[in-house]
Amino acid sequence: MESVGQQTMSYFLLHTYKHFFCSLFCHVTTSDDNNWSVCQDCIRMTESECDLTEHLTPNDRAYTVDIQTEPDLVDYEEDLENYPHTYSDPFNPYKESKISAVDITVEAVDENRVMVNITDPLTGIHQRGKQLSIRDVLNNDLKYKISYNKPGSTGKRDIISDSNMAEVSKLDAGESYCFMAAAFIPSRPKGSQLGAWSQQLCTPQEDSILHGPNESNHYMTGHEVFSDP
Repeated sequence: MESVGQQTMSYFLLHTYKHFFCSLFCHVTTSDDNNWSVCQDCIRMTESECDLTEHLTPNDRAYTVDIQTEPDLVDYEEDLENYPHTYSDPFNPYKESKISAVDITVEAVDENRVMVNITDPLTGIHQRGKQLSIRDVLNNDLKYKISYNKPGSTGKRDIISDSNMAEVSKLDAGESYCFMAAAFIPSRPKGSQLGAWSQQLCTPQEDSILHGPNESNHYMTGHEVFSDP
């Protein structure tokens, strides 16, 4: 069984063949031509996965991967098309990548307002020596959804922010609140619009300094970034 997957915009082919080598051929299904490009770093590999990130560019297109398996000893006089092939489902990195959990901090502005700061996760995509963040890739399509509520309450409120800084206002003075955030891409199909939620960050009661479980106003969410369909 084979599949194409990713971690916040790093894309891997996973396969389960044993005693075979695996070679990959990448194809852009939205192109008018039917030319396949060979994934040069994914030829006759024995590992169970291969990083396809650099091959899926531009990323707002649908890609199909042709996985060809070959025995240890290959008769190159034989037509390689005779060896087993498996084709992945079409996959659009821009529209279908799962976005990992973000890191957030919460800072008090006054007794009724806080500022939620969100760190844009890095992707597996590099361009001219720079590792791109999801903001670099998604640009103005990227927004953040911030959800907050009082501890123990089921009544949650959501706000949408165009940037990675968002002010939450009209809070009850002296009350504790819990905050979470996630990447939100409304231009995507509904099922892939929302990224994974950050860990929850709660404020103490009757305290203007907001903090997480470790008595700090800055709580990092441990995670690896970019995703899979």
